[in-house]
Amino acid sequence: MNKFRERDELAARELAFARVAILRDAIRRLQPHSVAIQMSAGVDQYVARAFAKQEHATTAMIAIQVYEQNVLPLTQMANVLVRRLSYSGVTAIEIASLLEKATAEAEQLMSVSSAIKKFSDPKPR
Repeated sequence: MNKFRERDELAARELAFARVAILRDAIRRLQPHSVAIQMSAGVDQYVARAFAKQEHATTAMIAIQVYEQNVLPLTQMANVLVRRLSYSGVTAIEIASLLEKATAEAEQLMSVSSAIKKFSDPKPR
């Protein structure tokens, strides 16, 4: 029973790393450079807090970099995730479906962020 729980925790962690990579990719693609730098720094701070122990933070950043290098196409990222899990309890096709949803959510978040910024910027006179 413990092995299953450990596998589930590992899969959840790997999916979280992949989602961070997807979010960082969406930030880079969909935000102006100055905004993207600030948003990426915020994501990095969040990851650092979420994995407070140094060895966990290092592992997280390395995993996120691996996923960032393979973010597109999503099927490629899904294959990387399945290989990193190293067990056949889930397929790349199932993972790709989850990653598509995460990408859509990240892109929607970037659209909302851009709209809020547009409304909050003072109008030129």
